[in-house]
Amino acid sequence: MNCCDNILKQILIKKMMMCQVAIPLSFRNLFNNDQMFLLWSLRHLNLEWTTKLTGVHKENPVDYPIPIVSAIRLGHLSQLKSKSIILNDILCNSSHNIFFQKDCDGGHLSRKLSNGVIELAWYMPGYCKDESFNDIWTIANLRGDALEYSLQFDLLNKVSNVMLIFLTKDSLCHSFDIIEKLSTSHQQLIFVFLDGPSHVRDENKKQMEKDQFRTFKKHMQNKEYTLIRETVRGTKKNGATFKNEIINKIEVSLNCIKTGDNKGTFTMNMKQVSDIAKDIGISIDEYTDHCHKGKELSDFVVSILESNNDEDRNKVLPLQGELLSNWSRLSKQHARREGAEGITPEAFDFKIYHEKKKCREQQFRLVENMVAEMENLPLFIKQNQEVINYFLKWMKFYLDARSNNLLPKLQEKYHELWNNIQKKTVKEEKDYVILKNLEKSFYYASFGLEHFMREIGQVYEACVYHKKTKHFENLINNLPMCAADLLIAGFPLEIMDGDACQMPTIWLEAIFDALSQQLGNKKVYIISVLGIQSSGKSTLLNTMFGFNFAVSSGRCTKGVFAQLISVDEHLSQELGFEHVLVLDTEGLRAPELGNRTHGHDNEIATMVIAMGDVTIVNLMGENTSEIAEILQISVHAFLRMRIASNNTKLKPGCYFVHQNVSDVTASKNMQSSYEKLKEQLDSITAAAAEHENVNEIQAFNDVIEFDVNQQIWYFPGLWKGNPPMAPINPRYSGKAFDFKTNIFNYPSKKGLKCLTFTDSKDRLSHVWGAILKENFVFTFKNSLELQCFTRLENKVLSLCMEFRKNVSQVKHKFCNKIDNCEDTKLDTYQVNVGIEFKAVIENDYESCKKDLKEFMENTRDKDIIVQWEFSVLKKIQYVKDELINEADTDFKQHFELRKIEQDQRVKVSEYMEEVKEFVGQIASIDFDSENDDESSVAK
Repeated sequence: MNCCDNILKQILIKKMMMCQVAIPLSFRNLFNNDQMFLLWSLRHLNLEWTTKLTGVHKENPVDYPIPIVSAIRLGHLSQLKSKSIILNDILCNSSHNIFFQKDCDGGHLSRKLSNGVIELAWYMPGYCKDESFNDIWTIANLRGDALEYSLQFDLLNKVSNVMLIFLTKDSLCHSFDIIEKLSTSHQQLIFVFLDGPSHVRDENKKQMEKDQFRTFKKHMQNKEYTLIRETVRGTKKNGATFKNEIINKIEVSLNCIKTGDNKGTFTMNMKQVSDIAKDIGISIDEYTDHCHKGKELSDFVVSILESNNDEDRNKVLPLQGELLSNWSRLSKQHARREGAEGITPEAFDFKIYHEKKKCREQQFRLVENMVAEMENLPLFIKQNQEVINYFLKWMKFYLDARSNNLLPKLQEKYHELWNNIQKKTVKEEKDYVILKNLEKSFYYASFGLEHFMREIGQVYEACVYHKKTKHFENLINNLPMCAADLLIAGFPLEIMDGDACQMPTIWLEAIFDALSQQLGNKKVYIISVLGIQSSGKSTLLNTMFGFNFAVSSGRCTKGVFAQLISVDEHLSQELGFEHVLVLDTEGLRAPELGNRTHGHDNEIATMVIAMGDVTIVNLMGENTSEIAEILQISVHAFLRMRIASNNTKLKPGCYFVHQNVSDVTASKNMQSSYEKLKEQLDSITAAAAEHENVNEIQAFNDVIEFDVNQQIWYFPGLWKGNPPMAPINPRYSGKAFDFKTNIFNYPSKKGLKCLTFTDSKDRLSHVWGAILKENFVFTFKNSLELQCFTRLENKVLSLCMEFRKNVSQVKHKFCNKIDNCEDTKLDTYQVNVGIEFKAVIENDYESCKKDLKEFMENTRDKDIIVQWEFSVLKKIQYVKDELINEADTDFKQHFELRKIEQDQRVKVSEYMEEVKEFVGQIASIDFDSENDDESSVAK
């Protein structure tokens, strides 16, 4: 700890906590001999426990008050049972050494640094029957003899609720100064005498011990205390009896604190403990210039957030949310030509372009409103890297605390409303609307650093897209460099937005270019991980690479995140790459997504498999069915992507990792299952290739590299026992190390040439562009569903064509009847023709429906096809309605023509009569008469 900076100390403390090893709270700084107090290192810890009365808790010890039980030793215990052994027995029945003790490996070595260290551990109940305590408490253990470390003792004496004092009769005579201090303290005292069995000794020594004990009682006469002896009348107590006696006394003391019977004491959090430590002359690790500056910056940002007085992150970060969701929707519509029916391609492109431009203009107007803050952002990020590290850590603490405060309240409200709805006999629609709004609020309440980085990315894309970049030139040039700096420093980068399902390719390409400028266009090995929700993906990556991805049951990671690792120069020559880019994805088949999960999951799976040089398919247990379905869709999508883009020729590798498999014979037992899975994938790949007319693809290995004998790994359980008091299983960590070694050697074994940063940028763009164009395949759960749907579609198409053909013939007959109908009956027939035609069509429609239902009932996959029954029947009904409308239009036109013809005939007849009359009049005139009136002739 003396040789680490505060950031590394924080990481080490968290790893020690996971391994259930006592963590140092205070120790001597070897460089200046000051006593240090590690407050900063505790801020990253989250303690989780469950009690019968108050339920589940997740708290940080810096802010949450927890009772402190301190353990000190007075004098030397020599060959007697050590204090640490007793504490281990109390906390975990000696199943695990939380405190290092003399029987551990290396326990016989002389101690030069550990004495004087105050170590912390927590007892965290999991609400099990065999637990010794029913609530959480802290154990603070002072290493070495408390008589020699007065500063550390003073601290514990001021902050402890209960003090465990281990001593012997021989050490009593040297301990009266400390006992005098304890007699005036506020905490409850438990003295534990470790003297072992009595032996015959001289009377003078016995009398001396009695005198010392009387002196001890005199000192403690005004103070309540508990006395526990390891021996009774010279006989050593049974180990379990002795341990249970100490446990019972601690439990009684802690209950007194909770009920308030122990006046003058109160429970402190570690921040309050650090304040007392500072007052007595102990240095606090947070009190450094860089840490203080980082906190000032974070407090400034937090004040801005809190000034909005709004729990919705989309109002704090306006460029994302609805605007970004609309941009994502429009991009997919454009690529997939959705909604392009009935208009020209040029008109469709113009429409989408106009709507996307509107989104970016709205974003850009928001950017212009915060131009002053945005122009200072690059300078802010470019300042001292250590200050930025502290700033980001402080921001994470605040945002995590905010989410941990809001989410439990929302969850409680959600469950209360859900239970009330279930109790109602008649469900109301408005209740489900409220429930759905509460589900959305879960996402808005989750507020992390990734959302700030996403906002910065949208600022960049809005400025670049709008082309008004002169005023923002400095901002555009510096933002990608700042993001690259953070990625190099170890902070994760969001590759795919988990809320809008959008990849900001312009922003990501700029970051990859910045990486090339700063690190050189070096080769990068891309490893991606894929798995069902809560299968341990992030835990595996954290163990393998030392990352800090969020881990817990439920959805932790949302979207796709990347972290960059630099490889040692000598090792890079052997491996063939200088950097490793690790992609962590959100859990697949998440129940909160409901029916939307298939398309969402298939897009993510296809993207990360295509992006990665090798993909780790993570599974909990031995079941492969869920992930096999996703692989089928990914293979089919890869084939369609090859057709869509000549640049997207992919052949990634694939490893299967089975977690929580304790059976050592699992690899042998699962061999036949994987051989069958391989055959199934080969068959599906061949069928998909034939369907897409890709002749060179015949097997799964032609698309995704997978060796049944070498690329399947089995991991034991992560925990060695039952959480929350269980340590990490060392076998899990060992397996993770072996697996990482194998993964790193994969490129050299397979002759894989890793891409450079520039090539990786191009691949990212090509893959995302191909995924944007693909929609049909992603909507299916697996290839069998896709094949079933294709067969059903072909059947529906065949029936519809036959239906249209029959209707066309019937319509032709009715049109002939209209054409040949007598004029006198035309009006009557016009009223009846529609009814007669619909009656005939209805018979054909029912016959078509009957044929379709027979097909669905008799097919071998009727259980799968039944989900589309409603939609295909609606499609046939739509065809029927369309044909009736077309026929009505045609009949109307024929009747109009007949009426026009009828009117023409009547008018022709009238004209003929007029002509005849006119001709008769002319014929009756005597042209030989010269006396005829001229006007009469003119007439």
